[in-house]
Amino acid sequence: MHRTRSKFGRFPGRIKTWIPLAVLALSIGPSALAQTIPNPSFEAESFSVFPGYISENVPITGWTTEFPGSTGLNPAGGESSFANNGAIPDGNNVAFVLGGSSLNTTVTGLTAGKVYSVTVRVNAATEQVPNIRATVDSADILALSVYPVGGTAAYMYVAFNFTAAATTASLSLANDAGGDQTLLIDALTIAESTGRWTTDAWTDDATSGIDPQYVYTHAYNFGSANNAVINGVPFTGVAGANPAVAGKFTATRFGNVFNGDANNITGGSRTLANDFVYSGASVASGEYQSITLEGLTPGTEYVATLFTVGWENPDLGARWATFSVGNDRLTWNQDQYENDNGLRLSYRYVVGEDGKAVINIAPINPANVSIHIYGFSNRESISRNQPPSITDGPQGVIVAAGQRLELSTSASGFPAPAYQWRFNGADISGATASTYTIDAISAAQAGEYQVFVSNSQGNALSAPATVVVGLPMSNASFEADEFLSWPGYSGDNPGNASTPPGFNVPITDWVQSSEERSGINPISNGQSPFADNGRIPHGRQVAFLQSIDSPITLSRTVSGLTTGSQYYLHYYENSRAATAQPTLAVQLGDVVTIPEHLVPSGQYVGVYSDVFTAPATSLDLTFTKSSPNNVDTTALVDSVALVPVPSGTAPFITRNPQSAAAYVGGSVTFSAQVLGSLPLSYQWQKDGESIAGATSPVLVLSDLQSSAAGAYTLRAANSGGTNTTLIARLTVNERIASLYNTGVDNSYVSLPDGETDGHYQLIVNPHAESTAAIVQDSTVFPIVAGPWLADTEVSKWIGPEFNTVAGAVGLYTYRITVDLTGRDPRSVFIRGQWASDNAGRDILVNGVPSGNSQSPGFSSYTPFTLSGTNQTFVARLNNLDFIVENETAVGYTGLRVEFLESNSLPASSAATLQISLSGQTVTVTWTGGSASQKLQSAPNLSGPWTDVTGASSPYTTTAGATPLYYRVGP
Repeated sequence: MHRTRSKFGRFPGRIKTWIPLAVLALSIGPSALAQTIPNPSFEAESFSVFPGYISENVPITGWTTEFPGSTGLNPAGGESSFANNGAIPDGNNVAFVLGGSSLNTTVTGLTAGKVYSVTVRVNAATEQVPNIRATVDSADILALSVYPVGGTAAYMYVAFNFTAAATTASLSLANDAGGDQTLLIDALTIAESTGRWTTDAWTDDATSGIDPQYVYTHAYNFGSANNAVINGVPFTGVAGANPAVAGKFTATRFGNVFNGDANNITGGSRTLANDFVYSGASVASGEYQSITLEGLTPGTEYVATLFTVGWENPDLGARWATFSVGNDRLTWNQDQYENDNGLRLSYRYVVGEDGKAVINIAPINPANVSIHIYGFSNRESISRNQPPSITDGPQGVIVAAGQRLELSTSASGFPAPAYQWRFNGADISGATASTYTIDAISAAQAGEYQVFVSNSQGNALSAPATVVVGLPMSNASFEADEFLSWPGYSGDNPGNASTPPGFNVPITDWVQSSEERSGINPISNGQSPFADNGRIPHGRQVAFLQSIDSPITLSRTVSGLTTGSQYYLHYYENSRAATAQPTLAVQLGDVVTIPEHLVPSGQYVGVYSDVFTAPATSLDLTFTKSSPNNVDTTALVDSVALVPVPSGTAPFITRNPQSAAAYVGGSVTFSAQVLGSLPLSYQWQKDGESIAGATSPVLVLSDLQSSAAGAYTLRAANSGGTNTTLIARLTVNERIASLYNTGVDNSYVSLPDGETDGHYQLIVNPHAESTAAIVQDSTVFPIVAGPWLADTEVSKWIGPEFNTVAGAVGLYTYRITVDLTGRDPRSVFIRGQWASDNAGRDILVNGVPSGNSQSPGFSSYTPFTLSGTNQTFVARLNNLDFIVENETAVGYTGLRVEFLESNSLPASSAATLQISLSGQTVTVTWTGGSASQKLQSAPNLSGPWTDVTGASSPYTTTAGATPLYYRVGP
């Protein structure tokens, strides 16, 4: 092809990437030390006879030649007619090969089939242009012209690969240039190839090597601002010479641009192949053109690819350059695939600690023979291909009509998944973002919302998010106002670094009994000291009620009801983190009363009233927040709704009964909430059989016996149908009577501060010569307002004295003695929780560590379990030792223990249990025990324990991936 082109410089450059030493060692491999080129720097002898021919001196050790009169070494101590420019790379000698001559050697220590890399430093005598032709076992490997580096410049690198056919190989370096042209060679090296360099033809998108299954950190088109897309990967156009993008890459010695190159590249790749940058100036040997990549992740492996196109047909004297990354080099010709055909060169590397990679390009001909770079890419070497997985599905919500609804989701996967929202199973047109918004929701838009995510690797469908729509209610989710001043009171606010001081407005359409102590979380920076935990159920704002002593209220009138119709009230509640729990009570006219109850901190919880019949078209609604013990507490409220219950609405369960454990002679209460159109009837069942007279949502069982253990459910019915709750399992234990919480008397009632807890003894006490465990002063720090857990009626803190402000450093051992006389030790089960200051180091059973978790501190409990199947209990007195370390030179120390559940069977009624495994078959055999006892299994020692249906001894099953525990229980 003929074309018009301006005169421009020829391009040199080199690649340089800093790779951690360990990675290089792995790449080269331990066998790299075995490959040998004899006398690689020609330092074995010195030639004294000028000008240094072998014929007038001696043979070169390790090398042979058929032309001793035209090969040799520069003579020592004198001028050389041949090595007359450049700095000798290694030692004092270089070899010279005149035109038509060669030097040959045998490489040893090879492994057949492996690829090796040979690097040689080359130069030419002044004003001469020899060739270097490398052959291995008579096969041509590489041939190109060599140019004098001039002055004291460094010799050029030439690097090539070959595959070993045997343990040795014949290497020949020949100069086949005609006339008086002298090739200089020095400093040969050989190593097993890293395999990190690859070259391939580039003709279109299919041969570009661009693959969307990888993460691309860089993809740039040089020479213009035109963007390109290749196989779905976008390339950003960067116009101008020496292209650069801040924080991504820089380029040096690419001082010229050529636009509109005609070539054979097609597809999206054609945009990339239209323009290129080049040097336009000489690049002396030892200097480089370079592309420096930035912003990479240290330790990550990447693949960088350079794109170019042949400028003419291959020639020994043009378009050759040595590319290098660190010391890993490859000499390569831009015109390898002939004029107008593309080529891509790639390098796989690991990024060093600086997060950079440098690609250097050194032209063999420093006199402006330019390598043209059309663009480059950089990707992670390992595909992240992964089918979609929904990491955060849309959440159902109950919301008043007219409110703005925003459903959101997130999904992982690579390539990045696409989204499609569905309503009641049908796609929603245009709903293809990760969020779906309805500006003002109506009753017709109540239903199930799902999101379908997909990529080339697969798809996933979220669980349904049920949206329930109540009556229209203004500002039901507290989104109408913008509170700009921190911390968000409607009254005066101090402000902070992100918000101004001053007043926020009253909450629209609500009445606050104290605007100085209530408000909404400020939106200017999204931060709030009150709404500081949990995912806000609806919108971005919630109301808060904060007080210390007197109750405060948030109220309004709700309207739009139809007299005689049925409804339920719903809202979401939460409380401020890391503070005491507030109480909240709710009143709606005279028809709904949600009694005062503690509001836990953590996630927002939906609260339902029972279904009621509206006595009027409007009712007054009041939230009353109080503070137990007159401490600073904050309640959070969001998304208030009055939801119609149409006639014939089948029962639906809003709260299931919870499993419980109680002791023989004790009592337990089960409760559930089932809503639906009135009237509703209720029936409690045990093990599937109805319980006579148990026809309310609450079931109270008193004077429990072992026979009361079982599975309890509540069945509700109305004209629309029936529904049954999940099972609540009751476990009836025989209490281990000698187990006592810390700080209680023999009746399990808390002791006064300062009393000695006779159930515990300090058998190791670095603080004083006393074994007494004292109930600590709860009226002072650290108990009265934290940070220790507050004392309760069922347990208190104990320590070596009344106030442990000056507690000694060391390990304290608190012992409680447990009497198991007449009980079967194998039947023992104890579940509890403990806290300590500082760390609880261990729980010992009769001097043996129990294997339970250490207690990290005093602000929360750490659970523990002790079982006769894995502890050293005996049928007499047993010692439980709680070991606490006081780590501070002068500081508080204490122990808090609560036994939540215990059980032991009389020796005469205890069962003997054996478990054996043969292959994948598990056999469980038991003898003894009462007739009412059954084989039970659980995923953990603490339960929940469930009956193994139909099991009789011996019972066989197949081992699964999840461990199971077995017992013979009530």
